[in-house]
Amino acid sequence: MVENTYLVKAYLEVYHPTDIGTRIGDCEVGFENSRYFLSKTISCDSREEAEERGKRRIGQVLSTLSLYTGVSYRIDHFSVDQISGNEPHLHTSELLFERMTLLPLRNGVVTRVEKTLRILGTLQDGKPAEIVERAINYFLRGCRLEEKEWRSESFLNFYKVTELLAQAYRKEFSQAFSDRLKNTLFELNEKEIQTLVTQTRIIRFMCKQLDVSDDRVPQIVKLRATFSAHATIDEPAISNDDFNICKILASNSLINYIEKHNQH
Repeated sequence: MVENTYLVKAYLEVYHPTDIGTRIGDCEVGFENSRYFLSKTISCDSREEAEERGKRRIGQVLSTLSLYTGVSYRIDHFSVDQISGNEPHLHTSELLFERMTLLPLRNGVVTRVEKTLRILGTLQDGKPAEIVERAINYFLRGCRLEEKEWRSESFLNFYKVTELLAQAYRKEFSQAFSDRLKNTLFELNEKEIQTLVTQTRIIRFMCKQLDVSDDRVPQIVKLRATFSAHATIDEPAISNDDFNICKILASNSLINYIEKHNQH
């Protein structure tokens, strides 16, 4: 049986000025109809399987790129063309888009994205993989909400990334904190110790494990505490500085968490 080869393209609403043919992992950047696209070649038996696998891989590449750029890459249109095998067929319909571009990617970003993608490819099912998947989804949701100018909801999703990663270190923190208290002059029971286990301390502990700056953590935790637990019209005002600190903390923590699991 002849195996078919398909070219899956994802046309992006916005992208960075990039040399055509640049590769990010196993995907390639192209340009046509005034729009950048990311493509992936898939060898399989059916167009449906190619579309599913292509969308999944391109989505993973764009999600990983978002961690480094803070941009939500919206896809306008997918196309799937059979380029070899049994009765290859190319779609010839013309797509017309308005051209929109972002600032160029910083030097080294593609290399770091590819490194992160390689590590993600080695993560087996288990707690770290589950944490990474949930954290990436929170981060992407934060980026999308930021574009819609829903700053409060966007801030909360970026904060959830940091909060989720910090919980992964809670047990390790509690043990280290308990051992440290044993060297003090005071004897504390378990309940008293737990009152000292604050969100700020857990997040700062996580930052140290991941080699991320924790200088502004108390400021961000304090701001998070001002949000209502229930839906309300009036939400706290978030300065650009606080918003960016929270977003960068989420990004750096998640990237370093992924890279830390390169050793396991």
